Amino acid sequence: MKIKVLDDICCPKCGGELDGEFSEVVDGDVINGELKCKLCEEIYPIIRGIPRMSLKVRMNLSERLSRTLYNIYAPFYDRVEAWLAERVGFREEELRENVVKRLGLRGVEKVLEICIGTGGNLPYLSRYNPSLIYGIDFSEKMLEVCIKRLRRLSLQNVELFMGLAEYLPFKANLLDAILNLGGITYFTEKERAINEMFSVARRGAKIVICE
Repeated sequence: MKIKVLDDICCPKCGGELDGEFSEVVDGDVINGELKCKLCEEIYPIIRGIPRMSLKVRMNLSERLSRTLYNIYAPFYDRVEAWLAERVGFREEELRENVVKRLGLRGVEKVLEICIGTGGNLPYLSRYNPSLIYGIDFSEKMLEVCIKRLRRLSLQNVELFMGLAEYLPFKANLLDAILNLGGITYFTEKERAINEMFSVARRGAKIVICE
């Protein structure tokens, strides 16, 4: 996490401003440390560069089970999904390209992908938006695979968070575009998650939800 990201994020529980205490920083990137809310005093650890902002927020049994399953599935996710797409009769690359195009990116936006998973949409998001991309997911193992993809693609404009769609750690009226591809089915509180998207989106922002 880059230190400047603090300007854009807040406590996902109460919306309070966050203070950072960092134990390891390399070239402006926070590797390890913690974030503390000035209002409710909740603490969110930063581990290997990723703020973990879901563990201190309510996560019910269904969400914990889903996270466990995705942690197990993460190493095989990309290959299995590509195989399934082929069996169903469509090309995964075409689907991702078409969905990302619907965001209408101009290259200067702050973009959020909810349920970023292993980062399968990043090649397309970064093609249309070389500016800033935020990604959030509730599975640490999926995010670990995503980090490997970032390194492989040499992408420097992506910031990752571990968190929940129902409790987004971003300030209000911040984002120009929001994408959720293939995740809303698993949200425990779908209405709350969509309201969160509206809350963090700027007026006139485009939100694309595809299932």
